[in-house]
Amino acid sequence: SPMIHPTTTLCILVMIDMLSVSIVVPLLHQYYKTSGVHSAQQRELLSSLFSSSQIVGGLIIGALSDVGILSRRNILFLSFLGSAVSYALIVVGGLRSIVFSRVLVGLVKQTMTVSTGLLTSYTADHDRGIYLGRLQASTTVSWIVGPTLGALLYKHVGPSSPCVVASCLFLFNSMLAAVLLPRDDSLDKSTNTKKPSSRMGKYSSFLENLKACFASKKLASVVVSLLVFGWVTRTTSYANMASFYEEKYGIEPHFRGYIKSYQQCLGFVIQTFFLRYLLSASGGEKRAACVGAVVMALATLCEVYASFNIFALCVCPLIAASV
Repeated sequence: SPMIHPTTTLCILVMIDMLSVSIVVPLLHQYYKTSGVHSAQQRELLSSLFSSSQIVGGLIIGALSDVGILSRRNILFLSFLGSAVSYALIVVGGLRSIVFSRVLVGLVKQTMTVSTGLLTSYTADHDRGIYLGRLQASTTVSWIVGPTLGALLYKHVGPSSPCVVASCLFLFNSMLAAVLLPRDDSLDKSTNTKKPSSRMGKYSSFLENLKACFASKKLASVVVSLLVFGWVTRTTSYANMASFYEEKYGIEPHFRGYIKSYQQCLGFVIQTFFLRYLLSASGGEKRAACVGAVVMALATLCEVYASFNIFALCVCPLIAASV
């Protein structure tokens, strides 16, 4: 039997994995600039390459898993080791290295998908929600701590130190998984035998789920709203614009890490302690969604003209509450 139960191991692995990611991601725009990526078109091309690589990587790894070439445990190793190499390439510098880094991490980064799949195999139906909540909590804690840690490393150790630390953490995670995770998939063999792999069945299931999303007008409106919200947020967020905070507030690039940790902390506090009150005060979930959309629009407009103090004390809390 393993020294630590696999559910606990998965939470630890996910926490370290997300910590490694959160140390570097808020500083990516600065690494882009030092690698020769200056135009918005080049930055968005890199983002598109990363997203496309995630889709291709998911399909390839899923197919290899279906035919038994890759177990889910080995996919975790691939994710950790590939990410370590990817972040090390950022240290190398140069346009080619940064492009290959983003493509590589997109292809192999399947940690959350695989961890969630493994967790369902290690838990029973009646307590699965609890363990999934713990897995999500591990991610939240990492995104509160990681950006600040990355900013401190960038400022006081060196610009490349966040990537070096992240790569080392990924390697450490690989060793931890090798020691603590079961060496075979014995715990989920029963799941695999009960549900034989069928590629056509999976495609049919995907199409059925997609069709179910638009089975009713209410559900379809929710799905479309979420898609539009995600698209608008991704394409217009000032946090995704290179040098916006630096030029507007006169801050150094590593301050992005502090801002990200602060925003994550606000979101965690509001979701944990104030969400029920906010829903009740708004008159239900539907009205809360409408109020949240209006508040976010006003907060985003205010962000254009706000000073840093107003941004930190008013805009960030309003956006955290409205999301």
